[in-house]
Parts: sequence; C-alpha cells; structure tokens
Amino acid sequence: MKLKRIPVEKLIAYENNARVHSPEHVEQIAKSINKFGFNVPILIDTENNIIAGHGRLLAAELLALKSVPTIRVDHLTEEQRKAYIIADNRIALNSTWDEDILKDELQFLSDADIDLTVLGFEDHEIDEMLFSIQIDEETKNGKILHAQRKRKCSK
Repeated sequence: MKLKRIPVEKLIAYENNARVHSPEHVEQIAKSINKFGFNVPILIDTENNIIAGHGRLLAAELLALKSVPTIRVDHLTEEQRKAYIIADNRIALNSTWDEDILKDELQFLSDADIDLTVLGFEDHEIDEMLFSIQIDEETKNGKILHAQRKRKCSK
C-alpha cells in the first residue's frame, strides 16, 4: 500500500455512507488534525471514491486543506467495499475503555499541561474521570478534601 496525497476536490464521498458526522464531530476531527497532524489516511478506491475517512474529508474541508494523505484500496469487490464501509465504522464502536488506564493517562496528560479538549471527550466526562482520581487519592490519605479539577482547557 502506497501513501499518496490527493487534492481534496478530487475525492468523492460515498453517497450511501450510513455514518453521519455532526458539525461538532467534524470540529473535533479538525482540532485533532490541527494538533497531531493528518495521521490516518483516507482510504479510496481506484476512482477516488472514499471507502473510509468521510469525517476526515469533512475536517480537511473545514481546515481548507488543499490535499490529504490517501491509500488506494483496489482489491475489494463492490460488495466487499460496501461491507467494509459499514464494518470500519461499526467495529470500532464494539470496543470499550479500560477505565483505570484511561484515568491514569488523562491525569498524566493533564499534569503535562496537554489540552484535553483535543481528545474527543466532553468536558463533563473528563471532569468525572479526573475528579474520581482526586477523590481516590484523597481517600487513600484518610481524608476527603474539596476536589478541584486540574486540567488545561482551551476555551
């Protein structure tokens, strides 16, 4: 598989894509691309039809990017391509989080002054996870103090 940058206007969104991207979701993707780079290429067929990456294309358009990284997938039949489009979106939803590890990672990033708003979580979700960490640490010391969330936000 070869990575190739293709002009945004040459990419064709799949008209029957069942996955819907809200404006808020597209903004989250755009924010992630701005912060970390365009690290996940858009998968396309031989005619530049998008197989996976519709949200990334919308984010690229929002960011006014001229071109995006793509990988051409030419080994799928039409039926396999349609099935993969659904599978790619659905299979990721079947995983779960290891809450303890996630809390530790969020705390580490917060302590390092990383903007947690680029991670895709809602503010209240981050607050709940970091608040529970602080309560756990305070409880271990035999006292519960007023917990203040400690994280960097860009608002």
